[in-house]
Amino acid sequence: MKYISEFVKSHKGVTILIGLAVLYMIVFLTMVGTGVLTETSMPFELYRLILTLCSSMTAAAIFYVINVYVPTRRKNRIMKKYAKLFTEEKLVREFDILKGRIEGIENSRLDEEQALNQINLNCRNIKEAVSECIRTYSPVLSEKMMDAVNGILYDDFFYMISMKAEGSLNKVEISQILDDETGRNSLWERVKIIEHEAAEMQMAGEE
Repeated sequence: MKYISEFVKSHKGVTILIGLAVLYMIVFLTMVGTGVLTETSMPFELYRLILTLCSSMTAAAIFYVINVYVPTRRKNRIMKKYAKLFTEEKLVREFDILKGRIEGIENSRLDEEQALNQINLNCRNIKEAVSECIRTYSPVLSEKMMDAVNGILYDDFFYMISMKAEGSLNKVEISQILDDETGRNSLWERVKIIEHEAAEMQMAGEE
């Protein structure tokens, strides 16, 4: 019943049309049953044609709800739960580790070379997670989530830190990259959006 009520809310026009079709069938059969409408009535064939159309439309709607809409909604709810776990465990967690290592470099708690090697692994894991997230869970991700996840691959700060960690920017000091507060804040803002949207997916799955 939960999925049927969702269908009614999200397909109001179709629901009204089907309701009118069912009402017409009831009225037609009642009139035929009480003798008000007989085969000798002038527009009987037209009424019967409309009845056939209404019956076909109602049957098609029932078939769609039972065999397409409900299974799809159930599948999406399950996928949302897995998408939430994936984004939290693979994306957000890796970003938390990355953030800690960046702060470790700034506070001189970590050796720069060793930290960059670890950051390189972080960035690789993040790129793989982003690709997997888009490839597997895009059908159930919100537009904001998709923008945030996809935007990671095109984020300037993430690009610079990952390239530095790979050893491709030898002439650029890590401090120069980390001094870009605007770029860094933009990246962390994407992560916050991902966290928020993941929480929203959990709420949707519990409804």
